[in-house]
Amino acid sequence: MTAPLQAATDVISPSGVDLSVILPVYNEQQSVGEVVEAVADVLREARVAFEIVAVDDGSTDGSADTLRRCVAAELRIKTHPYNIGNGAAIKSGIRESRGAS
Repeated sequence: MTAPLQAATDVISPSGVDLSVILPVYNEQQSVGEVVEAVADVLREARVAFEIVAVDDGSTDGSADTLRRCVAAELRIKTHPYNIGNGAAIKSGIRESRGAS
């Protein structure tokens, strides 16, 4: 007999991060700062221990610079030197994440 599955809220991450949000970014300079701040605001209000892993997938428009100027303390940035594609960028962000879910 197997043990019942635990709810996600019962899982405790060793890093103290309960939720990782992966944000793939490719030439999104105009909106990425607002998206990061909006996601962070909602999750802070929900009182969730979270991180945002933004994966700049070889942007050429300054998206990486915009991400670096974001003030969200929960933001972590991974940059790729060239575009590897949305799916691969998401997978890269998942590998970098520390959250329980």
